[in-house]
Amino acid sequence: MRTLFIFFFFIGLGINAMAQKYQTLESGDSLEIKYKWKANDAGDLELRVKFKNKVRTHLIVFAELGLYSNGILEERAKLNDCLKKGFWHNWFRPIHIISTETLANESILDDSFKLEVLERNLYNVDHCDESE
Repeated sequence: MRTLFIFFFFIGLGINAMAQKYQTLESGDSLEIKYKWKANDAGDLELRVKFKNKVRTHLIVFAELGLYSNGILEERAKLNDCLKKGFWHNWFRPIHIISTETLANESILDDSFKLEVLERNLYNVDHCDESE
């Protein structure tokens, strides 16, 4: 019993440490959008986005993100996902990886860089299909 408790304690610490790396982009009553930048094997920064379903129904999410440099919209990223309800589904939800085509690492790390949600639509559904 004690070994099991220690095992779950360290698993919880690891998950908590991973969760702290993400920053909240938008948080509402039904959805939370978090992101972080991570370098790929080539050294280019990639945007990693994940959603958290905060309601007790399945949600279909359509989101459009804007990547701004010096106040100019440089790129748009469109994401869609079906978020199943439930605690475990939020832990094991897939991460959306976005590679920029026009922005260099220096532009992303600059103070004038901004990431924002341009559009977000949510729809309650009875179930999530594999194709959604």
